[in-house]
Amino acid sequence: MTDYTLFTSPTCHPCKRMKPLIIQEAIAADVVIEESDVMDGTDRRRYQYGVTSVPALVAHRDGEVIGSFVGVKSRADLVEWFKATQ
Repeated sequence: MTDYTLFTSPTCHPCKRMKPLIIQEAIAADVVIEESDVMDGTDRRRYQYGVTSVPALVAHRDGEVIGSFVGVKSRADLVEWFKATQ
């Protein structure tokens, strides 16, 4: 089973723009996304998954990254990405 983590920051304008679209498309794809605020500092997975910019959506299985994207994407790109990583 694929797990998804969305890395964002409350000060990131692209994050604010993308988060609602990502959540909407995740619901449509019937996947659950765990969120991580990179400013929090307690979630070390951003280092494990190599996240250096936000927004970043990481698909992983058993701790291994199977897909990721960073930045602003279109709705069509999100739909295809979810299909490819499920």
